[in-house]
Amino acid sequence: MTRLEQIEKRLAEIGNDLSGAGAEGKTEEELNKIEEEVRSLKAEKTSILNAAAKRSSIEKEIAEGRKELYYLCSLFCV
Repeated sequence: MTRLEQIEKRLAEIGNDLSGAGAEGKTEEELNKIEEEVRSLKAEKTSILNAAAKRSSIEKEIAEGRKELYYLCSLFCV
């Protein structure tokens, strides 16, 4: 299970816990802890997704650079 899947699973568990029986009996302190955990998980998820997007962008730049190099070599490496 990837970290993203773990985060999604935990967020779903929290959502179920808050909508299930006994949710209304939670104290403000418990809700604050839950809120803090949710914010932390969402921030981690955003960080993971941003890193993945950055990796993809870098890979694209590398691929474009290779294409350019192959093109230049086809012109001048004859």
